[in-house]
Amino acid sequence: AAEGEMVDDMGFKLMRRGVKVAANETILSPRFYTTDFDEIDEIFNLEKNPDLPMEELTAMLEEFRRDYNQKHFVRNEGFAEAADAILG
Repeated sequence: AAEGEMVDDMGFKLMRRGVKVAANETILSPRFYTTDFDEIDEIFNLEKNPDLPMEELTAMLEEFRRDYNQKHFVRNEGFAEAADAILG
């Protein structure tokens, strides 16, 4: 804590004894990425890179196909209706 700043025993800043300073508001900013398919073709083209360890790529693609999280989320009747109602 800065000199003269009051903090409680857990390290939270205090306005005055027993009153914590409000937490700073922050916004999570989503990052949007685009896929450079030409670059992917350069990297994973067996004609250009014949020594690629394809076993790793194949295993990774299989894992994506299995989608281990498929049953992780609740998808009841209301889910399908809500998903169908999404516009955009």
